[in-house]
Amino acid sequence: MVCLVEDLTPAGHVDGSGPGTLGVPREPLDLAIAGIALSHICHYLSVLVLFALTKKVFDGTDKCARSLPVLAAALHIVCPAGAFLSAPYGEALFSLLNFLGFYIYVLALRDERGGFLFPRDVKFVTAGCIFAAATTVRSNGILSGLLFAYDALSSVIEIVQARSLKWSGIRRLISIVLGGSVILLGTTAPQYIAYSQYCQAASPPRSWCTNTFPSIYAWVQSHYWWALDPPTARGTHHEFTQACLARLALPPAMLAVLAITSYHVQIINRVASGYPVLYWWLASAFLGYGSKESYLLKPRHVLSGMVMYGIVQASLFASFLPPA
Repeated sequence: MVCLVEDLTPAGHVDGSGPGTLGVPREPLDLAIAGIALSHICHYLSVLVLFALTKKVFDGTDKCARSLPVLAAALHIVCPAGAFLSAPYGEALFSLLNFLGFYIYVLALRDERGGFLFPRDVKFVTAGCIFAAATTVRSNGILSGLLFAYDALSSVIEIVQARSLKWSGIRRLISIVLGGSVILLGTTAPQYIAYSQYCQAASPPRSWCTNTFPSIYAWVQSHYWWALDPPTARGTHHEFTQACLARLALPPAMLAVLAITSYHVQIINRVASGYPVLYWWLASAFLGYGSKESYLLKPRHVLSGMVMYGIVQASLFASFLPPA
C-alpha cells in the first residue's frame, strides 16, 4: 500500500499531502478505508449472487432445492478466505465477478433450453467479459475458460457426428469461442502492460524480461513468495442440473490439481473462495443429500474448522504474520 501511495504521488510532493493523480486519495488511511469498504460491499454482493446462482442450478421443490441456496450463501460468509474478504485484497471482488460469470453462463444455458438463441449468444459473450474482469483481479480466473472449452468441444463433436453444417450449431460455436476468447484478455492485457512498463520502457529492464516466457505473475510468485514441495442443456430438469454441474465443476477441479502440485499453501483457501462447488458440496452434506449416514469428516467439523481458522487467521493477519 505504501508503494501504491508513492506511485500516486505527483512530482514535487513527497510529504503525502494533497490530492493524488486521477483523483485518488494518497493518504494510507484513506486508501485502507476505501479498500475495506469496497471489499465488504463486494463480499455482500457475492453472497447474494451465490444465492441466486444456487437457486438457478438447483431449481426445484424438494427440501434440498429450497434450503441449499440459503445454506450455501451462509457458508460463503464464513469461508476459509476469512479476513482477506474484509481486507483491501482482491478476493472479495474476484468472488463477486466469478460468481456473476457463472450465473450469467447458467442463464445462457437456460435460454438455450427454452429456445431463446439470441439472448443465449449475448449471455455467453457477457459471461466471458465478466470472467475476463475476474481474471484481471486474480490470474486463476482464467480457469473459468474451461466452461467455454467444454461447450466448444461439445459443439464440435455434435457438428462432426451430424456430418453436416447447420447455422444453429455454427452460431452456438461462434458465441462460445468469442466469449472464451475474451477471457484471454484478462490475463494477456495485464501482462502486456507490465512488459511495456518494466521491459520496454525501463532501463535496465527487470530480470524476468529475459525469460523464455516473460510472465510477471510467475516472477512475483517466485520472488516474493516461498513455496512448499508439492504434496448439454436438453432433456429433463435433472439432466439440465447435471449438465450445469458438470461444467461448473471443471474450474475448481483444475484449481484443486494446481493447488496440490504447485500453488502456495497460504493462498489455496483464498482462491478457492470464488468457486461455488465448495459451498454446494458442504451445504448438501449438511442436508444429508445423496450421502451416507456416516462421514469420515462430519460437515459440522468442517464448519467449525472454517470458523476457528477465520478467527486465528484474522489475529495473525493483523499482526503481519502468516497467512498475511
